[in-house]
Amino acid sequence: ATGSPIVEMLSQPVFEIVYDHVLEWEAPAGFWARIAGDHEAIFDAVEAQDPTSAREAIREHLRKLRPACA
Repeated sequence: ATGSPIVEMLSQPVFEIVYDHVLEWEAPAGFWARIAGDHEAIFDAVEAQDPTSAREAIREHLRKLRPACA
């Protein structure tokens, strides 16, 4: 969404670490639908060039992911 290679470079290591943990975790019902909604909110904020909303959406997203990464 950002078109920035820096964002991709910084996020890739995080995804690689989180991915293994998430695969082994049994998510509660509806969890992945909520996560998909988070992704849409983040994308929409970035697309709208609204850094405040993007920051808040990412923080909320990471808060929801915390149990999967424990």
